[in-house]
Amino acid sequence: MKDRNNKAEILRGLSMLTQLGMSIAVPPILCIFFGLWLQRKFSLGDWLILVCLVVGFISSGCSFASFLRTARYKAKKEEQNRETRQDR
Repeated sequence: MKDRNNKAEILRGLSMLTQLGMSIAVPPILCIFFGLWLQRKFSLGDWLILVCLVVGFISSGCSFASFLRTARYKAKKEEQNRETRQDR
């Protein structure tokens, strides 16, 4: 039973790590492509790509902060559950 719980914990950790990587990497990339598309469509200057890149990095930062809040909440909840089980 412990082996199964350990594997589940490892898979949960890997999925969270993958989610974090994707939520940090994808927004700047999408914003750059969106900026390039806007630049070609409306014949705008190179400044637009820089603005879109900054927006992408801000979005990545917000995603990272949200991920940390969620991870802290889950860790706190697990700790409370462990303490409750030990009290029994």
